[in-house]
Amino acid sequence: MMKSVTHLLLSRYHKVATLAILFVSISASASDAAGSTWSSSYFSITVIISDNQNVWAGTAGQGLLRFSKKGGAPEIFTATNSGLTDDDIRGLAFDTSGALLIGTLRNGVVRFDGTAWKSLPSMSGEMITGISVDRGGRIWVSTRSNLWRLTNGSWEIIINRINGTLCVDPYGDVWLYDRKPESECSSG
Repeated sequence: MMKSVTHLLLSRYHKVATLAILFVSISASASDAAGSTWSSSYFSITVIISDNQNVWAGTAGQGLLRFSKKGGAPEIFTATNSGLTDDDIRGLAFDTSGALLIGTLRNGVVRFDGTAWKSLPSMSGEMITGISVDRGGRIWVSTRSNLWRLTNGSWEIIINRINGTLCVDPYGDVWLYDRKPESECSSG
């Protein structure tokens, strides 16, 4: 059964919508532009994103994988060998400077600029389900209970009582998928 698509105007430029989307975990396998393939049967991929140089894959408890598009062995970043705060990755996005934002399931958001790891302000134990950056450079995070936006160095709840994930479309609009029935949702 499909839910209807609804829009809630958050501001002049951003919309949040409820969509029915199927999310699937897959085993790790990434190919570069030259056709090289890496695979592993023990990584459960939860999210994947690409930039000009790398393909990044978040896993369900095995950390963050980086596959160079030029080839070579993939790199594995974990809480024990890097600045990651949790090995369970649920969201990946690039900020306006090109740094990777990593949404962990239990320990907030970490920013990786290719050299340094930095934890963003705490979200009080929220379980992250997705992360996006809108065209204005604002960071949005969906959790198992709220939609958050980072404003002036602090997280603020934009919508409460949701359970879903989000993305930003090419026009900079924020879209939210909510797994809860409409009767259990209310705007913040």
